[in-house]
Amino acid sequence: MAVKYPYFPVCLLALFLFFAVSVSAAQAFYLLEIQDDFSTLPGKPFPGDTVSLVVTIKNLTSNTTAFDVNAGISLNEEVFESIKSLEYVGNIQSEQVKQVGFKFRVKESAIPGTYRIPVTLSYLSGSSLVTDSFDLNILVNECFNLDVKGIFYSPSKVYAGSKIILGGFVENSCSGFARRASVELLPVTNDSFDPFIVLSSNRLEVGTIAPFESKPFSFELEPAANADPRVYVFEITADCLDCESVASDKVSFEVLGKPWVIISGTDLSVDARSDSKSIMQGDNFSFSVQVDNIGEEKAKAVKVLLETTNDITGSKESFIGNIDPGDSSAAVFDLSVKPDASLGGQPVKIIVEYFDETDSNQVAVHDFAFFINARPPESPVLLIVLLITLFGVMYFVLRLVFRQLSLRKAKLQ
Repeated sequence: MAVKYPYFPVCLLALFLFFAVSVSAAQAFYLLEIQDDFSTLPGKPFPGDTVSLVVTIKNLTSNTTAFDVNAGISLNEEVFESIKSLEYVGNIQSEQVKQVGFKFRVKESAIPGTYRIPVTLSYLSGSSLVTDSFDLNILVNECFNLDVKGIFYSPSKVYAGSKIILGGFVENSCSGFARRASVELLPVTNDSFDPFIVLSSNRLEVGTIAPFESKPFSFELEPAANADPRVYVFEITADCLDCESVASDKVSFEVLGKPWVIISGTDLSVDARSDSKSIMQGDNFSFSVQVDNIGEEKAKAVKVLLETTNDITGSKESFIGNIDPGDSSAAVFDLSVKPDASLGGQPVKIIVEYFDETDSNQVAVHDFAFFINARPPESPVLLIVLLITLFGVMYFVLRLVFRQLSLRKAKLQ
């Protein structure tokens, strides 16, 4: 007699056993997961930053060990540059937590936004090799930063009294458009720009700078002729409307001293006349020019020249020699006025030539004038006095001669 078994209970038991085995197999197969509390350093990555990524791996099981765990990240090569993307973790026991670190660089050309970074785990679960992947979302922030680069000054040797150009580039080192960018020149050595004259504005508007592009700038300065020879330091700052911080850089240069010869005074005297400051037709006179070196270096081979009309004759060049800083000297000219010289002002150019500290010829010109007066007619009274004096002298001479003759004749008799 055949035994009849009820089919429904058997099927129900088989289904229960299948699900139990499936759940048990799943628990044995997938052991690990990536926790949501990952971290990055810096916390807000920007294009150009090097980022350290730390993730936490947890074994979810209560009695199974994950062996030979390896972790890795997959990066979008158009956005990121890998530095460390793989790490061997080792074994992770049940309910154990381990941290693993990766490092990558955000490219300067990266467009700000959220990027998916898959983290892959591979390990042995029992005798099976398991590979699992988890997605992390990394936000690349839009930045607004400027850099001051390539600062230069021209000429390479700066002398007191000479112009200097300070220039460079302001660069947008971020992915955002730098709006209303500007650069500013600030003194560091002194509280003010003194002894410099700022020939341009010390604040320049550059405008909008596109991401990773740069724009040039330049300032024009002139140290005063009497500026102390020393090293001067200036700071150049760059800022924009959205910039989080002000970029800056410093530049220093030495101002070298130079001679500076000026004409500090003139004098003239007319020969054999008490009114020695008034020049008349036919006069002989002396003209002196005093020159001072008010600069910081020796003026070499100094000479003074005169340019006059043909009514003034005589030597018109005087060699002085070297003049030390703070010292002075004089050039003296012996001149004559023609008897028929034109009356009134006679233009004169006083030219001072010398060699500076670089042996370059320097010239200073000063305009002057000689005023020629008419010679008054000779006074008849003076002529009569002269004639009377002459006749008086002749009378006494003749009287003395005749007396000597009379004495000699008396002795002969």
